[in-house]
Amino acid sequence: MIKKYFGLLVIVLLFSTAGFSQSAIGVRGGVFGVDGNAYGGLEVSYTRIGSMELDFGWTGSDAWKATYLKQFGLIGSPDKFLLYAGLGVGMGAVSSQFHANAAVDVGISLKLLKFLQLSLDYRPEWAMTSNSYTETSFTWNNIALGVRFAF
Repeated sequence: MIKKYFGLLVIVLLFSTAGFSQSAIGVRGGVFGVDGNAYGGLEVSYTRIGSMELDFGWTGSDAWKATYLKQFGLIGSPDKFLLYAGLGVGMGAVSSQFHANAAVDVGISLKLLKFLQLSLDYRPEWAMTSNSYTETSFTWNNIALGVRFAF
């Protein structure tokens, strides 16, 4: 029963972005934090500009993270310059310790040459770690530059 509701939620979130034609795929790199520890890393990133973002990142062989964000354009247009904010969820592992997280996202997006999108965002996260999810942490150090091909 829970799987049905979760699947329905995922479908609704994905199709709620169908009105936007501006998609982009590329990388997002910078300083990320998990459990209070900062590390440099790179994420493969898919976005519907000003609507949603899906990232998958890794650092070496011992850490990975996936994040989904629902974004809302605040000022500007997805075609040129956009100030946006959003909320999201994610999961990952560091040194074989699993974590689930909630994120807030604030950033700017600049579209150049009709096919190049640059973004700079700040994404603080609240993570729940360990097998019982009783250990929590709040991470402020998550800022990154995104470079994506827009289509």
